[in-house]
Amino acid sequence: MAERIGGLRGGFEGEIRKLRQEAGLMSQRYALVFPGQSGSFKGMGDGLYEHRAVKALDRRFADIAGFSPLEKSISPTDKELKRNDISQVVRLFWQFIYGRQFEFSRRQRGLPKPQYIAGHSFGQFSALVEAGSIEWQSAVFLVRERGLAMQNAIEENPGELIALSVGTGVAGRPSKRDKKLLREFVKEGEGNDLMFPEAFNSSSQIVVGCRLEDVDRVQREVSGVGRIKATVLGAPGAFHTKLMDPAREDFDKALALTPIE
Repeated sequence: MAERIGGLRGGFEGEIRKLRQEAGLMSQRYALVFPGQSGSFKGMGDGLYEHRAVKALDRRFADIAGFSPLEKSISPTDKELKRNDISQVVRLFWQFIYGRQFEFSRRQRGLPKPQYIAGHSFGQFSALVEAGSIEWQSAVFLVRERGLAMQNAIEENPGELIALSVGTGVAGRPSKRDKKLLREFVKEGEGNDLMFPEAFNSSSQIVVGCRLEDVDRVQREVSGVGRIKATVLGAPGAFHTKLMDPAREDFDKALALTPIE
């Protein structure tokens, strides 16, 4: 199955050629990093739908997940790819396929193995599969259970993510004063149970999560703080914050059933 998937035309072939020509990976260290689930979209994997190996893998995923990731890629409803219990399985399906294509192309072209394999948020599960730390069947089970637990938590605590970014000052770059104001604003908001840090992307950008009913309040309060701009990200929930805590117990049970090396 893995070899048939790896040998499909499409996917990473162009990227592999570019890596070899531009990055000189024959002698350099590099990392393979899988992104999170937010990039899911209708039409993912277009061009590979009719391959027998993809259809066979889809049937095996469906046996575990309870639905066809291929069908959810081709014709999802408007809400389906925003549901964690669906989008995460679909994302794992395509990341597994592209991971196999990458490995197949790497070996064919004599490129070295990646020194590091990592994943952002959901992408950690694809990274575990690619690194050989977990079987893909176990990953499907884990991702499905994780998605269900997260979806339940979101329904219990509806939330949103907001990027708070410091704009450029007179010198053409964010000022130290505004960076300090950003840190203080987030710390105060957390203390007031208004917002919760989700990601510290840089000294001039912090992503926070908040309850859905507090989105307008966060935007209103930050509008008068230095050169800080608030951008609502349109996330399905306040990921990586305390609002997702209800998902932990159910997901811990799934983790306890899954061997990870």
